Amino acid sequence: GVDPAVPDGLRAVRFQRALGLWPIYEEVVTHQPPRLIEYRTIRGPVRNHLGRLELSPASAGTRLVYLITFDTPFGLPGRLLAAGLAATWRHWSLPRLRRRCALPAHPAAPTETKFRSLS
Repeated sequence: GVDPAVPDGLRAVRFQRALGLWPIYEEVVTHQPPRLIEYRTIRGPVRNHLGRLELSPASAGTRLVYLITFDTPFGLPGRLLAAGLAATWRHWSLPRLRRRCALPAHPAAPTETKFRSLS
C-alpha cells in the first residue's frame, strides 16, 4: 500500500484531467526523492502512458526533464496528442509542481542509527 508518511510516493494513485476534460488516473511506480519519479496511467484516454520526471540541481534552481511514452487513442496523430499533453502539463501540472516545491522539505533521514540490546 501507500506509505501514509509519503502520500504521493510509491504506489500512490493521482487523478488529473487531460486537457481539463478527460479523467486520468496515474500510479507512481518509482519514487526516489528528490531525483526521480516514474508513473504509469492506469485509467484514461491515453494507453500505455509511462512518464518519467528527472530532477537535478541547476544554477537557477532545479532542472526538470520530463519524458513520456504512450500509444495514441482513436488513431490520433502522436504530435497532436503530444501538443495536448504539453498544454495540459503547462496549465495544470507545472503550477501544482511549483506550489509543491515551495513547501518545506521532508525531514532529513537520520545519518546515524544506534542499536542497543534489550537483554
